[in-house]
Amino acid sequence: MFGLGGLLHASYENLDRGLLCAFVERWHAETNNFHLPIGEMTITLDYVSNLLHLLIVDHFYTQETLNADSVKDLLVKSLCVDRGVASEETRHCRRAHVRLSWLRDVYEDACSRRQWTLATRAYLLHLVGCTIFADKSATLVSVFYLGFFVDLRLTRECSWATTALTHMYEQLGDCSYASTKQLAGYATLLQGRIYEHFSSIGMRRMQALYSEDQPQCRMYDARKVTSNFLVRLQLDTLITTSIRFCSYNEHREERPFEWISLFSSYLRLGNWTQLNMSERILRQYGYT
Repeated sequence: MFGLGGLLHASYENLDRGLLCAFVERWHAETNNFHLPIGEMTITLDYVSNLLHLLIVDHFYTQETLNADSVKDLLVKSLCVDRGVASEETRHCRRAHVRLSWLRDVYEDACSRRQWTLATRAYLLHLVGCTIFADKSATLVSVFYLGFFVDLRLTRECSWATTALTHMYEQLGDCSYASTKQLAGYATLLQGRIYEHFSSIGMRRMQALYSEDQPQCRMYDARKVTSNFLVRLQLDTLITTSIRFCSYNEHREERPFEWISLFSSYLRLGNWTQLNMSERILRQYGYT
């Protein structure tokens, strides 16, 4: 119903740290592109649509930044928890976050009382907190994203592909600095994109039971961690013919191409804005 079904079974159980690190080193936050010997490439809206089955065409998320009081107000209003419980949870997390384990308790309590709207909000926040909005703790999720689910009638009308891509760009920009030691965001999206377009890089196994009605990242399964040094050498010697630029043609019946993917301007998630410079990576759309 809410356009998030593709996230249910998309995540890789094993992430290839060496593979991800080597690509993050090539990221330039000024253009939101990977700078490679053959030119620039990036994660696009069309990639997100195919890899995760998230919708592109709909509205940006406009929630404003929350202060301490508005965080508690949002928890009380949306999840119907006691204000003292909300205060204790946010104090325990030391910021505008809640624990995923706490959300599971809220969900189970709402189900036991047959309060399905509350259970749905808790479930969906938990889902995006484990996937497209994953943070470095791997145990917390920002209450900021609960705003997506206050009015469930509007949840479907969010451009989830834009939201996921803006968040991924933000985290890649942060991680590209030498002082940053961890990557937040949905690493499955980045790793799936590498598997799909760089067939000679990384250790992966094709899933025998994959079907085209599934998100395309489910076509692969990580086998083991690749050496960061090896991936660097492979990227240094990369040639154009070893890259699959247009790899989703067989998937178009399931996810038709959206021309808005060529949009060139700013993407937005709340107060975050990130450049989407499609004119720099036209080969990825089949152009010269």
